[in-house]
Amino acid sequence: MPEPHAETLRRVRKAAPALTRDAISRLEQIDWYVALSADVRSWIGVVVQTGVEAFVGWVGNPEEQVSAPRTPFIAVPAAAARAVTLEQTVELIRSAFEAGEAMVGEMAAEGDEDWLRASVERYGREIAFAAAIVYARAAEQRGAWDARIQAQLVDALIAGHDEDAIGTWASALGWPTTRQVRAMAGYPTGDSDAVIDEIPHAARRSGIHALAGAHGNAVIVLVSATGSRNPLTKAKELLPSLRDIVVGPPAPNLLVAAESVRASLAGLSALPGYPEAKTPIYANDLLPERALGGDDLARSALVEACYKPLCEAGTGLLETADAVIREGGSLERAARAIPVHVNTLRYRINRIEELTGYSPRHPRDRFALQVAMIVGRVSRADELL
Repeated sequence: MPEPHAETLRRVRKAAPALTRDAISRLEQIDWYVALSADVRSWIGVVVQTGVEAFVGWVGNPEEQVSAPRTPFIAVPAAAARAVTLEQTVELIRSAFEAGEAMVGEMAAEGDEDWLRASVERYGREIAFAAAIVYARAAEQRGAWDARIQAQLVDALIAGHDEDAIGTWASALGWPTTRQVRAMAGYPTGDSDAVIDEIPHAARRSGIHALAGAHGNAVIVLVSATGSRNPLTKAKELLPSLRDIVVGPPAPNLLVAAESVRASLAGLSALPGYPEAKTPIYANDLLPERALGGDDLARSALVEACYKPLCEAGTGLLETADAVIREGGSLERAARAIPVHVNTLRYRINRIEELTGYSPRHPRDRFALQVAMIVGRVSRADELL
């Protein structure tokens, strides 16, 4: 590139204030710029002024002053940077350099017009690249920050921290704390960090909120339980990179989602005890295995759903359930063992199903009832000691 004339450089320095004013005047014709807060517009003005001053120094020696295009963005506060998108920043840069191109004839000495115009265009490209780098780094830092907050939030739910702490982390992520949520747990099929990073993006594409964090070898995902889709279907669509997915019960909001998180994790641990299970699966469909694995939530749920109602019914239902379980589901043998008429036994079985949601006629339900009976009796014995 030929050496610039000293007269052109003198004119560029002299025109810098007017160039700044013209650039800002052009920005004031953009609707979204006018809608910004006064503080943000003020910082944009600083960026424009700094950019013009950096150009003045750069145009004299563009090869050595390679850092000049980055200078305008150094002091911009994070809040101001977040208020303007990358696309809007490119529009600002374009408007500012249209002002520079309009003043080339005034600033360039005779014979330097093409050189100065090419310099303005080159500097415009350099500063656009610098803006892209700034936004890319900010996005990377934001992503890393979000990942840390998500991990802390998941840990807080597992540990049972108070709602204030959970609410603070949820607010930092922009999570709506009034929506119903479900926890889902599974094992990643690839790199867990990559899986965790992808989940919020996949959720946004589906129009829902989600956050994820690791717990040991598992990945915990919290999903806003909105819409009419079956949660198991939603889990399969949203989490293709997780296997053995267990879906916890719904929670009214994120602040009280700890039980859903613990249930999904307990279900994931208990899943090997039910080898024929199809996943995704609800954590409550694994109550017997969870109870046998030492999950107090599952034990309490089975006792409340099965053992207590049968004890309180007072019509021989507990005895009937025991007999059907003991006889492997044979109604005739169970009726003889009690003994009652087989029709009476059928009536009682219908009542058991109404009260508990489990039918002694079906092997899986008999297993759940059997575990509930054992846990209930052991718990009662402990209370009497």
